[in-house]
Order: sequence, then C-alpha cells, then structure tokens
Amino acid sequence: VVVTHEDPASGLTFGIARPVGESLEEIRSASARNLGAGLGLAALALFGILPVSRRMTHNLSDLTSGARRLAAGDLDVRVPVRSKDELGQLAEAFILMARDLRANQERLVEQERLRKELELCRRIQTELLPKKPLQYPFAEVQGLSIPAHELGGDFFNYFGLPGGEVALFMGDVSGKGVPAALLMANLQATL
Repeated sequence: VVVTHEDPASGLTFGIARPVGESLEEIRSASARNLGAGLGLAALALFGILPVSRRMTHNLSDLTSGARRLAAGDLDVRVPVRSKDELGQLAEAFILMARDLRANQERLVEQERLRKELELCRRIQTELLPKKPLQYPFAEVQGLSIPAHELGGDFFNYFGLPGGEVALFMGDVSGKGVPAALLMANLQATL
C-alpha cells in the first residue's frame, strides 16, 4: 500500500509504502479458521442437535396424539415410553391415567347397572303392596310405603274376610336395603 502527499509550498511529494502481503495472509487465515468453525458448528447442529430435538418432538407428538385419542373416548390408548427422562415419566403418568379412567368407567357402569336393578326391585316391591283402598261401612283402609333407600323392609296388607271382618297386617323388618326387602317378601308370601 503506497500513500503519497504533495507539499504545495515546496512541490515535493512525500510517500509511505507499507507491505500488506503478510496482513492479508493473516486475514485470509483467520477467515478460513472462522469458516471452518462455523461449518463445524453447523454440522454439529445438523448431526447432533437435530436428532435429539427430533426425538423430543417425536415423544411430544406421541403424547399429543394419545391425549387426543383419550379425549375422543379411547381409554385403551397407550403411549410408548422411550426414555427415563421427564418425557418418559410423563408418558408413564399418561398410561396410568388412561388405565385409571378405564377402571373408573367400568366401576360407574357397574354402579349404574346395580342402581337399575335396585330400581326394578323397588318397583316389584311396590307391586307386592295393595293399591286400592279397602272400604267398609265402619272404616276405609289404605296404605303407602316410602322406603328410606331403594328397598325397605316395611310391609302392609289388608283384605276382607268372610263374615265382614277385615284382616290388617303391618310389619317392619329391622334394617334396610336388599336383606330387609327379601325378608319382607318372604314374610308376605308366608302370610
């Protein structure tokens, strides 16, 4: 690099010459090192970080897909557990949640079935009791039973006997529920 300057008063030209070959060589060498380091980091990202992130997003995609299937009612959905890290623990918790939901649903279905059976038993028990009032010149007999639970042990019956007499039965089996109702039905059948 040559820089010159002319002195207007004397008419002389002054100049400085500096060789730049070494400096340019250092610049080229630094640029090549930076380019190599940049390409190395890009290769690391491409072959190192991308597979790891792809694996993480694949696990998250599996969890998201499983959550959608679970929300749609598929209680048999299972998410693969591929690791022991936080995503693996989340997948295991997801599997446990789906299994618990399945068990709770089965329990609720069983409870509903039992409730319907008890309702049917209550209607049968109501059919065993007299419905119409019994009218005599001296009295009118009528009854109503409202069990505390679906079934009860309360019992009554009335009917006319020959000679104008009236038979009136009332009973209250100790306890409530199915055992009391069965005992009451047995007593009624015996009477």
